[in-house]
Amino acid sequence: QTHGLGGGHHIKSPQSRLLDTDETTDLEELETFAKTFKQRRIKLGFTQGDVGLAMGKLYGNDFSQTTISRFEALNLSFKNMCKLKPLLQKWLLDADNSVNNPNSLSNPLTTPEAIGRRRKKRTSIETSVRVALEKAF
Repeated sequence: QTHGLGGGHHIKSPQSRLLDTDETTDLEELETFAKTFKQRRIKLGFTQGDVGLAMGKLYGNDFSQTTISRFEALNLSFKNMCKLKPLLQKWLLDADNSVNNPNSLSNPLTTPEAIGRRRKKRTSIETSVRVALEKAF
């Protein structure tokens, strides 16, 4: 039996009034967690993109910035919110631990600097080429 929250339905749909008490509690729990998650993520200095990348590196499930954004805005199906919640809880715990205990090397990947920021090396131009370019410009 479905409660009308499958596929593309969003949590704030009118159908949510038809749920039994257990699922209503779960809905409230999800809303509360989503709010808390967003606040703590910002406090820790991570972007939504950082979280998505870190989840891929740490737990093997890549998530886009859009997915994290939709989770925080309660804009995913109830089913997807439920699937994401434990993963985001785990990430939050790991992020908290690594920030509160910088000496712990359990998760060096959770610092904002370490997450997926593979920057290209600065281009170095030989002196003779640089001088020629500077003369031309």
